[in-house]
Amino acid sequence: MSIINSSYKFSNHIIKNYIKNPKFPSPDVTYHNNTSERALRPITILRKITYGSRSMRGTKTTEILMTIYATCEARGINPYKFMIDYLN
Repeated sequence: MSIINSSYKFSNHIIKNYIKNPKFPSPDVTYHNNTSERALRPITILRKITYGSRSMRGTKTTEILMTIYATCEARGINPYKFMIDYLN
């Protein structure tokens, strides 16, 4: 079988099984990444306002703090109180 024939068969398989009838693991799984894009938006805005950290140490610190903030927000915890409790 030539490469062209196998490519043709594979493309037909993809069109038949996935494009016409998309399958997702569960109804809770979305077919887009809007949730992820929206989660990154505040970080992007912060970077634009502050013109970035301009150092590797500042970049790493910002990454850590934003991760803590996002995790607290997702769990319904006040990030400020969490950091005060953690540092004390």
